[in-house]
Amino acid sequence: MLHIEELKEKREWQDFLRTSPDGTFYHSLQWKEVIERSFHDSPIYLTVKDANGIVGICPGFILTSMHTKVYSSMPYSDYGGPVIASHCIEQGSVALQHFLHRFCASIGVAYLRIRFMNDGLERSFGGPLGYVGKSLGNVEIDLHATPSHFIWNSLFSQNRRRKIRRFEREGYDTRQARTKSDLVDFYTLYCDDMKYIGVRPYPYRFLENMWALLYPLNLRIWLVAKGETIGGILILKDGQRAYWLLSGIDRRQAHVGHPVANYLLWKEIQTAEEEGYRHVSLGGTSSDPKDPHHLQKISFGGSFSHQNIVYYPCSFGGRVLLNARTEAVRRWKTIRELLPIRFKLILERELRRFH
Repeated sequence: MLHIEELKEKREWQDFLRTSPDGTFYHSLQWKEVIERSFHDSPIYLTVKDANGIVGICPGFILTSMHTKVYSSMPYSDYGGPVIASHCIEQGSVALQHFLHRFCASIGVAYLRIRFMNDGLERSFGGPLGYVGKSLGNVEIDLHATPSHFIWNSLFSQNRRRKIRRFEREGYDTRQARTKSDLVDFYTLYCDDMKYIGVRPYPYRFLENMWALLYPLNLRIWLVAKGETIGGILILKDGQRAYWLLSGIDRRQAHVGHPVANYLLWKEIQTAEEEGYRHVSLGGTSSDPKDPHHLQKISFGGSFSHQNIVYYPCSFGGRVLLNARTEAVRRWKTIRELLPIRFKLILERELRRFH
C-alpha cells in the first residue's frame, strides 16, 4: 500500500534521487533552495512511500499570477516532474494524481502543470478533463556514444570547424567565472540578449543565489572576451550530467560572423568530457525537427527526448483557463506557417506570456 506525504527527511530524498536513473539536478534539494530564495513561490515536495520507505518523489511549486494559483512540477528548468521506481509506477502515479488534485483544489489552485519524462507516468495522469502538451523536449549529448573527437571530425561541418579555429586565432580570451564581478558581466549580457529576443529575463537575485549556493561544485559560467566580454553560458552540473541553462551573447559580435554560442558550447563539451561527465544537456527545444534551434542542437551530436506536459484542472475556473489555452494553441498552429518570421517571433513571445 502506497501513501503520499510532504517531504520530512531530506536525507531520504537525496538518497532516493542518487539511485534513480530518471532523477536530475533539478529534482535536488539544492535547486529547491535556490528557487525558494529567488522567488515567492510556495514549495510542495511530495514523497511516495511504501512500507520500506521512499519509492518516488515529486517536486513542485505553487505559482501565483494575476490572482491565479497554478501548481507547476518544476518551474525555471527544462526538466522535472515525478520520479517513481519502476516496480510501482502505475500505482504510485495514480496515488500521486489523486493526492495532488485533492490538495491543490483545497487551497484554490486553478490547475496542475506537470512535466513528464516517463511515458508510463504520463499515461496514468491522463484524463478527460486534462490537456497534454506535446511540443517540447530536451536534447542531450551522450559523450560515451558520441565523444568530442567524433563530434569534431564527423558531425561538425568544415565551415563550423573553420569558424571555431578562426575565433581562437583572433585572440579571444575564454575563461571560467571566478568572482561576483564576472557574474555581473554575464548577467548584463544575458539581460541584453533577452531584451533583443523580446523575453523577460530572470531577476538578478536568481543568478546571485545560484552563485551563492551552487558555485563552484554545481555551477560553471563560461565567459569570452576581447577587451570587453562578448558572450557567456551558465552551466549546472551534478553526477553524470552538465546542463546548459542560460546564455548571453553580444549580438553585434554574432552579426559579424563570430560563432560565440557555438564556441562556448564546444568548450563545455570538451571540459565536461575531461571531467568525466557522461551527458551534456543542451536544454529544452521544440519537438519540430525542422525548427532551427532543434536542428542546431542535433548538429552537436545530441539526441532529442520528447516530454509531455499535462495540464489538469482543479476547479471550474481552471477548466475555463485550460479551454482558452487549448484554443489559443490550436489557432496558433493553424496560422504559424503563414506568417513572416518576424511576426512568428512576436506571437510566440505573446503565447509564452499567456502560459
